[in-house]
Amino acid sequence: MKRLLPVLAITILLMSLIGCSSNKKTAVPTETQAMTTQQPEAVGEHYPGEDDTDVTPAVSDAYPPYTEAGGAVLATSTPAPIPGALEIPEPDPEFAVVHGILLSNVDKTPLHLMMVYAADKVPLEPGGGFVYSIQEKTSPHFETDAAGQFLLTKVPAGSYIMMMVTPFGSYGLLDAKNEEIHLDLKAGDLIDLGEVYVSWP
Repeated sequence: MKRLLPVLAITILLMSLIGCSSNKKTAVPTETQAMTTQQPEAVGEHYPGEDDTDVTPAVSDAYPPYTEAGGAVLATSTPAPIPGALEIPEPDPEFAVVHGILLSNVDKTPLHLMMVYAADKVPLEPGGGFVYSIQEKTSPHFETDAAGQFLLTKVPAGSYIMMMVTPFGSYGLLDAKNEEIHLDLKAGDLIDLGEVYVSWP
Protein backbone atom coordinates (compact mmCIF):
# COMPACT_ATOMS: atom_id res chain seq x y z
CA MET A 1 0.00 0.00 0.00
CA LYS A 2 2.85 2.33 0.78
CA ARG A 3 4.32 1.60 -2.64
CA LEU A 4 1.06 2.48 -4.42
CA LEU A 5 0.71 5.92 -2.86
CA PRO A 6 3.69 7.52 -4.59
CA VAL A 7 2.65 5.99 -7.96
CA LEU A 8 -0.90 7.34 -7.54
CA ALA A 9 0.39 10.76 -6.58
CA ILE A 10 2.65 10.93 -9.68
CA THR A 11 -0.21 9.71 -11.91
CA ILE A 12 -2.60 12.36 -10.57
CA LEU A 13 0.03 15.05 -10.99
CA LEU A 14 0.68 14.06 -14.60
CA MET A 15 -3.02 14.01 -15.41
CA SER A 16 -3.55 17.48 -13.97
CA LEU A 17 -0.60 18.83 -15.98
CA ILE A 18 -1.96 17.31 -19.20
CA GLY A 19 -5.40 18.76 -18.50
CA CYS A 20 -4.00 22.25 -17.94
CA SER A 21 -1.98 22.25 -21.15
CA SER A 22 -5.01 21.22 -23.23
CA ASN A 23 -7.03 24.23 -21.89
CA LYS A 24 -4.58 26.87 -23.35
CA LYS A 25 -6.11 29.03 -26.12
CA THR A 26 -4.17 30.33 -29.14
CA ALA A 27 -4.77 34.03 -29.87
CA VAL A 28 -6.25 34.44 -33.38
CA PRO A 29 -6.66 37.97 -34.79
CA THR A 30 -10.23 38.92 -35.39
CA GLU A 31 -11.50 40.07 -38.78
CA THR A 32 -11.46 43.72 -37.66
CA GLN A 33 -7.86 43.47 -36.51
CA ALA A 34 -6.80 41.89 -39.78
CA MET A 35 -8.44 44.68 -41.80
CA THR A 36 -6.74 47.48 -39.91
CA THR A 37 -3.26 46.08 -40.31
CA GLN A 38 -1.20 48.74 -42.10
CA GLN A 39 0.84 47.80 -45.12
CA PRO A 40 4.45 49.05 -45.20
CA GLU A 41 4.97 52.08 -47.44
CA ALA A 42 6.55 51.27 -50.78
CA VAL A 43 10.24 51.97 -50.87
CA GLY A 44 11.30 54.85 -53.13
CA GLU A 45 7.96 56.72 -53.35
CA HIS A 46 9.11 59.64 -51.22
CA TYR A 47 12.37 61.18 -50.17
CA PRO A 48 12.85 61.96 -46.50
CA GLY A 49 11.19 65.23 -45.60
CA GLU A 50 8.96 65.33 -48.67
CA ASP A 51 5.31 66.06 -48.31
CA ASP A 52 2.59 64.76 -50.60
CA THR A 53 2.43 67.86 -52.79
CA ASP A 54 2.86 67.22 -56.49
CA VAL A 55 6.28 68.39 -57.59
CA THR A 56 6.68 68.45 -61.34
CA PRO A 57 10.30 68.74 -62.48
CA ALA A 58 10.97 71.94 -64.40
CA VAL A 59 11.77 71.49 -68.06
CA SER A 60 15.00 73.27 -68.87
CA ASP A 61 15.24 75.33 -72.04
CA ALA A 62 18.99 75.73 -71.72
CA TYR A 63 19.57 73.61 -74.79
CA PRO A 64 18.12 74.50 -78.18
CA PRO A 65 15.58 72.26 -79.86
CA TYR A 66 16.72 69.86 -82.54
CA THR A 67 15.62 69.34 -86.09
CA GLU A 68 14.74 65.92 -87.52
CA ALA A 69 18.24 65.71 -88.93
CA GLY A 70 19.65 66.22 -85.43
CA GLY A 71 21.07 69.71 -85.95
CA ALA A 72 20.63 72.36 -83.27
CA VAL A 73 18.22 75.18 -84.01
CA LEU A 74 19.01 78.25 -81.98
CA ALA A 75 16.11 80.25 -80.65
CA THR A 76 17.74 83.38 -82.06
CA SER A 77 18.51 81.83 -85.44
CA THR A 78 15.96 83.95 -87.31
CA PRO A 79 18.09 85.85 -89.83
CA ALA A 80 18.05 89.62 -89.65
CA PRO A 81 16.02 91.12 -92.47
CA ILE A 82 18.11 92.58 -95.27
CA PRO A 83 17.59 96.33 -95.11
CA GLY A 84 16.71 98.46 -98.09
CA ALA A 85 19.08 100.92 -99.69
CA LEU A 86 20.50 103.52 -97.33
CA GLU A 87 18.98 106.95 -97.62
CA ILE A 88 21.77 109.11 -98.96
CA PRO A 89 21.55 112.67 -97.64
CA GLU A 90 22.36 115.76 -99.64
CA PRO A 91 26.01 116.61 -98.99
CA ASP A 92 26.72 119.42 -96.59
CA PRO A 93 28.43 122.33 -98.38
CA GLU A 94 31.33 122.02 -95.94
CA PHE A 95 31.75 118.23 -96.04
CA ALA A 96 31.79 115.26 -98.40
CA VAL A 97 29.62 112.10 -98.33
CA VAL A 98 31.00 108.63 -99.21
CA HIS A 99 28.93 105.44 -99.46
CA GLY A 100 29.16 101.91 -100.89
CA ILE A 101 28.69 98.19 -100.23
CA LEU A 102 31.41 96.13 -98.56
CA LEU A 103 31.88 92.55 -99.83
CA SER A 104 34.32 89.79 -98.96
CA ASN A 105 36.95 89.39 -101.68
CA VAL A 106 36.94 85.66 -100.90
CA ASP A 107 33.31 84.70 -101.59
CA LYS A 108 31.73 88.07 -102.61
CA THR A 109 29.23 88.00 -99.71
CA PRO A 110 28.24 91.18 -97.81
CA LEU A 111 30.18 91.88 -94.64
CA HIS A 112 28.02 93.26 -91.85
CA LEU A 113 28.96 94.76 -88.49
CA MET A 114 32.33 95.84 -89.89
CA MET A 115 33.79 99.28 -89.25
CA VAL A 116 34.65 101.20 -92.42
CA TYR A 117 36.94 104.22 -91.96
CA ALA A 118 38.15 107.05 -94.12
CA ALA A 119 41.77 107.04 -92.93
CA ASP A 120 43.81 110.22 -93.33
CA LYS A 121 46.47 109.85 -96.03
CA VAL A 122 49.61 111.55 -94.76
CA PRO A 123 52.38 112.17 -97.36
CA LEU A 124 55.98 111.51 -96.37
CA GLU A 125 58.50 114.18 -97.34
CA PRO A 126 61.01 114.60 -98.80
CA GLY A 127 61.33 110.96 -99.80
CA GLY A 128 57.74 110.57 -101.05
CA GLY A 129 55.26 107.87 -100.19
CA PHE A 130 52.60 108.10 -97.50
CA VAL A 131 51.23 106.61 -94.33
CA TYR A 132 47.64 106.47 -93.13
CA SER A 133 46.28 107.64 -89.80
CA ILE A 134 43.08 106.55 -88.05
CA GLN A 135 41.61 108.10 -84.93
CA GLU A 136 39.13 105.54 -83.54
CA LYS A 137 36.53 108.09 -82.42
CA THR A 138 37.10 111.13 -84.61
CA SER A 139 37.98 109.71 -88.04
CA PRO A 140 34.89 109.37 -90.31
CA HIS A 141 33.54 105.83 -89.86
CA PHE A 142 30.43 103.67 -90.21
CA GLU A 143 29.39 100.14 -89.17
CA THR A 144 28.06 98.16 -92.12
CA ASP A 145 24.51 96.84 -92.03
CA ALA A 146 23.26 93.33 -92.91
CA ALA A 147 23.61 94.13 -96.63
CA GLY A 148 27.19 95.38 -96.19
CA GLN A 149 26.17 99.01 -96.83
CA PHE A 150 28.10 101.90 -95.32
CA LEU A 151 27.58 105.67 -95.35
CA LEU A 152 30.13 108.22 -94.21
CA THR A 153 28.83 111.74 -93.79
CA LYS A 154 30.54 114.94 -92.70
CA VAL A 155 33.88 113.87 -94.18
CA PRO A 156 36.18 116.93 -94.22
CA ALA A 157 37.95 117.82 -97.45
CA GLY A 158 41.27 116.01 -97.75
CA SER A 159 43.06 112.87 -98.94
CA TYR A 160 41.89 109.51 -97.63
CA ILE A 161 42.42 105.75 -97.91
CA MET A 162 39.31 103.63 -97.37
CA MET A 163 39.94 101.01 -94.68
CA MET A 164 38.16 98.29 -92.74
CA VAL A 165 39.31 98.26 -89.12
CA THR A 166 38.98 95.20 -86.87
CA PRO A 167 40.49 94.19 -83.51
CA PHE A 168 42.90 92.03 -85.55
CA GLY A 169 44.18 94.77 -87.84
CA SER A 170 43.35 97.26 -90.61
CA TYR A 171 42.63 96.23 -94.20
CA GLY A 172 42.55 98.46 -97.26
CA LEU A 173 39.34 98.43 -99.33
CA LEU A 174 39.75 97.39 -102.96
CA ASP A 175 37.88 98.37 -106.10
CA ALA A 176 36.77 96.03 -108.91
CA LYS A 177 40.34 96.15 -110.32
CA ASN A 178 41.71 94.94 -106.98
CA GLU A 179 43.37 98.30 -106.31
CA GLU A 180 43.32 100.21 -103.03
CA ILE A 181 40.76 103.01 -102.90
CA HIS A 182 42.35 106.44 -102.46
CA LEU A 183 40.12 109.52 -102.42
CA ASP A 184 40.85 113.23 -102.76
CA LEU A 185 37.66 114.81 -101.44
CA LYS A 186 36.37 118.36 -101.71
CA ALA A 187 33.58 119.93 -99.68
CA GLY A 188 30.20 119.08 -101.17
CA ASP A 189 31.39 115.86 -102.90
CA LEU A 190 28.96 112.93 -103.06
CA ILE A 191 30.95 109.75 -103.81
CA ASP A 192 29.28 106.42 -104.59
CA LEU A 193 31.94 103.73 -104.45
CA GLY A 194 29.49 100.95 -105.42
CA GLU A 195 30.75 97.50 -104.48
CA VAL A 196 34.10 97.46 -102.74
CA TYR A 197 36.06 94.46 -101.52
CA VAL A 198 38.33 93.44 -98.69
CA SER A 199 40.41 90.32 -98.19
CA TRP A 200 38.41 88.95 -95.29
CA PRO A 201 38.32 86.61 -93.54
